[in-house]
Amino acid sequence: MKLVAVLLALLVGAMGPVAFLRQPLVCGEHFDMKQTLGKGGEWVHGAGLITPVQLAELWVNDHTGTWSLVMVAPNGWACMVIFGRTWVTYDKSTEGKAL
Repeated sequence: MKLVAVLLALLVGAMGPVAFLRQPLVCGEHFDMKQTLGKGGEWVHGAGLITPVQLAELWVNDHTGTWSLVMVAPNGWACMVIFGRTWVTYDKSTEGKAL
């Protein structure tokens, strides 16, 4: 859950809001988005609440390194707000260490 918060802070703070405009906002039914991301080999790596009723999901394919950050609304609508590649998952032994 901290990971999602850190990602959002980095995206908005370091790159600025203009970076979001360079990628298309992909929205649809959450069920359909899960099917599509799953077919691409991505799985939910973590999730956390944005607000009491909005969820953020981090989808990752550990094999290819692709990742997607999806916001989910209570009505079942979801938007992929940003995506990328070369994701690396670190284990607990790296926690608190400079990378």
